[in-house]
Amino acid sequence: MKQILRQVTVTGADDSIDPTCLLGLAKVYPFVEFGILCSKNNSGLPRFPSQKWMMGLLDINNNLVHFSMHLCGSWMRQLMFSTSPEIFQNSHNCWVNDYLNIFKRVQLNFHGEPLNQIKLDTLVENLKKFGDKQIIFQLDLVNNNLFRSVDNMSRKLGLEVAGLWDLSHGGGILPENWRLPISENIGYSGGLSPDNLKENLDKLCDIVGETPIWVDFETHARTADNLKFDIPNKVIPFLEIAKDYVIK
Repeated sequence: MKQILRQVTVTGADDSIDPTCLLGLAKVYPFVEFGILCSKNNSGLPRFPSQKWMMGLLDINNNLVHFSMHLCGSWMRQLMFSTSPEIFQNSHNCWVNDYLNIFKRVQLNFHGEPLNQIKLDTLVENLKKFGDKQIIFQLDLVNNNLFRSVDNMSRKLGLEVAGLWDLSHGGGILPENWRLPISENIGYSGGLSPDNLKENLDKLCDIVGETPIWVDFETHARTADNLKFDIPNKVIPFLEIAKDYVIK
């Protein structure tokens, strides 16, 4: 068995669970990262935690727990087009600013955004405001050139960027084929579940070679009705399988 995983991201923890549960998981599975979906309009809906729930993360944030912010919707668009995005301001319109410090990585969920109109200079200047956080570009064959443009400038700009192959966009659909790595920092997402993880990790072992990767698990981390983040039946079985592939 080849060990290729640098970490495993579990995305979509929300108000359906007590946020302190994440600390217990992190103690057992230190390689786990929790992806937190942040959206102005969807806050409080399944997968998108409320501001009240986010307050609970402040009580458990320490070196044992890793979080990434997955930025969606209007807050994502502001990074692309605005010189003064709300997420960097202390404003009643945006509560994300209060929680930026707990995240080590920021994922840009571009799905559905007008990439042909993007202002690259504006995006780059806004990304620099995240400081030393790694910036993850969601890759779906539409925005690959955007990722390459920022990646080529990253060292000069003092940015650390990564790509996440995600053709499913949270739809829980496996790709026909896993794509080759296009970066030293690369992740894979789309349709992974406890039922198919081992099979697909074995496939990824053959595809990525010696490149360390991470995998992201979202849709199949939930109950069938999508209403609850399912720790005992979905998340723990997934992490149990993944741990044998984690780089020691």
